Amino acid sequence: MCELTELSPDLRDRYLDRLGGWSGQVSAQGLEELQRKHLYAVPFHNLALLESGGRPYRVPSIVETAQSNATGVGGTCHLTTPAFAALLRCLGFQAALVAGTIRRRGDHIMARVRVEGQDFFVDVGNGHPYLHPLAIGQERRWSVHSWTFAWRSDAAGHRLIRLVGDQERLVYSVDPQPRAWKDFEQTIRAHHEHLGFGPFLSSLRAVRMSPACIQVVRNGVYSRYSAGLVSQRPLSGRSQVIEVLQDRLGLEPGLVEGGVDGLLARDPGALSSKLPAPRVLIATQTIGRTRQVRELVRSVEQDRLRSGLASDQVEVLVLDNQAGQDRKSLRLLDDLACSVKVVPVQAHRDSVAEDLGLSPTLQPPLPIGAGRHALLRAVRACLVADSRPTIVWLVDDDMQLAQLRKGAEGLEIHSSRGLLAEVVELWRSRPELSVAIGTYTGDPPIPAFATWAGQLHDLVANLSALAEMGPEGAWSPPENDRGVADFYYDHAGDTLTVEEGIFWLEGVDGRTGREVLVHLADSLPSMLAGSQVFRPLVAGGPPPSRTTSARGGNVLFLDADTLFAAPFPSLRCSDEVVTRRADSLAAALLERKGDVRCEVVDLPLLHGRRPQDLSSPAATEDTTPKAVARFMESQARGIALGRSMADGRPVGEHLARRRGLHRAGVVKTREGLGRALAALNSPGIWWHEDAVGLVCRDRIESVLDQLAEGLPSQSVLAAAEVDVDEELEKFLELLPEGAERWEASWT
Repeated sequence: MCELTELSPDLRDRYLDRLGGWSGQVSAQGLEELQRKHLYAVPFHNLALLESGGRPYRVPSIVETAQSNATGVGGTCHLTTPAFAALLRCLGFQAALVAGTIRRRGDHIMARVRVEGQDFFVDVGNGHPYLHPLAIGQERRWSVHSWTFAWRSDAAGHRLIRLVGDQERLVYSVDPQPRAWKDFEQTIRAHHEHLGFGPFLSSLRAVRMSPACIQVVRNGVYSRYSAGLVSQRPLSGRSQVIEVLQDRLGLEPGLVEGGVDGLLARDPGALSSKLPAPRVLIATQTIGRTRQVRELVRSVEQDRLRSGLASDQVEVLVLDNQAGQDRKSLRLLDDLACSVKVVPVQAHRDSVAEDLGLSPTLQPPLPIGAGRHALLRAVRACLVADSRPTIVWLVDDDMQLAQLRKGAEGLEIHSSRGLLAEVVELWRSRPELSVAIGTYTGDPPIPAFATWAGQLHDLVANLSALAEMGPEGAWSPPENDRGVADFYYDHAGDTLTVEEGIFWLEGVDGRTGREVLVHLADSLPSMLAGSQVFRPLVAGGPPPSRTTSARGGNVLFLDADTLFAAPFPSLRCSDEVVTRRADSLAAALLERKGDVRCEVVDLPLLHGRRPQDLSSPAATEDTTPKAVARFMESQARGIALGRSMADGRPVGEHLARRRGLHRAGVVKTREGLGRALAALNSPGIWWHEDAVGLVCRDRIESVLDQLAEGLPSQSVLAAAEVDVDEELEKFLELLPEGAERWEASWT
């Protein structure tokens, strides 16, 4: 074989460090390992050609290209494959350069490698996922992230084919005759100096590969090939293209700016995009909350009209997560122009997640994490059936496309914003953003038991104020202070914040004491389900955008493929308690990947909980102390798993801390119940002598009695606190591998 330039030991080692090391096997397996690592570590792009602008080009030496590869700069075939071939020679492989033909004879550079008595062609410089050496005299077919190839090597020649549907497209043919580096100089100069010789002076192409995703920029379109799907985003002009190339593909800033400016100097319209308008797929799962689902669907249609979107741009997918014998008819609205599809959970169970131990095998209604997996399967079917760019909006079934605001008349539900139009604009204007975390108004998305102590504290203060003002006095409380972080959450900062400030009833300013008491009696039952009677979230200014990997009940997947980047793991422990907070584990898994950008955005929805809506303590109507204790335990275990995965500390340490916080919260809740009953039944208060007031008193007392009946004692809590530290640690230990296999299953 023709000789290749020797690389110094120092350059060889730096090059290998860039690739992430090597097993040391001079074998076919070792060759494939190095080829894959090179594709992942050294990007493909034609930025240097675009920057050169057709000027006379000095062909670099192989040592220079190897030095560039060792720093991860990358480029087209002449900057990547020859240096890789030289590295292979240094490592003990027999390697030489050969020519491939794409458009013109010999216009592509590859390597021929001999190992273990077999000759292979190796290509790391074409921007395609060629993850395997191509054996001479053999055939091979493989698929990677929606790309399918066939290699044919026989008496007719050596050909690489790309398969698109039932069509075959020739990628290139290969001449097996070894060549010297200088033999390619004329072709390399032609690529750089003659506009019509190849595509690299007239258009932008850049590719970054990883095991999970192939990211491609072609002029004004950013594409992600992952999970067997293709997500595409438009790039509007220079700044967006530069940001995606730098932030998403990790390319060198100076090279990016020079290449993009070189292209625009020759063709100002080169970065235009002709992608069709995206559809928005709103997906939710429900355990039979028909009324809430109807309100969600109705709000979607109203927002679609406000947003000016066509009826075929918006779809609603509802996963019916009910037991077969309990299934209620989800009678949705028949007069909507947008599509509404209801699918049964049994048809979309995630058997892969169950087999990998990421979801328990249970009968419907499935726990939240397992239900999310089933919802992903249903969403996947919708994505495969329609090739249009799609934004997936995961929402809880008790949400609406509206906001709770504080106006001149008190708290009001507003639906003046066209949120769907804002979502589409976010998709267009923020191509670097994959996942957008929306915010909440109304009831916060936390368990009911984490609000009771604080609300009872507020109830005592409000009852005292009402008692003092009398039945005819006008309600005029102080302004509530929402400047305190997590003011609605009893466990904010992992401490009990129950007695920090008082929140007064809102939305009833100017009404008489009797009217306010009626309002309180009407509202208080929803507190049992987690509704914030005193501390609702109201829409204000946009939240500060911050990078985050958190996911919850209001999440936009602007790149639909990222929906399948991490599972929602939950564990059924030996005591049959299923861990909650699968979102936290999904967030931690996503954080480890590092190639998906998430941010909190100004996208507030209305979240409303009602009595008997099954929000808490579980997807059943069992509100006995034992059931509530097990629900709290499932929450504690889920939080402990998520935090342990995020910070590496023992899961038992986090679990013990969380259990202690929950026990203290129950004590505070019980104390609050006593104070509230005392304030309600204190002698001499006007409502004891008022007909309307007596009814309200009895109704409020009934709610407090219900809470007291369902509140677990310390002994009941202790009985639920089974020693599961070892089970949880084992689950965490196996989780990364299981998550990787789950993600790979989508391809």
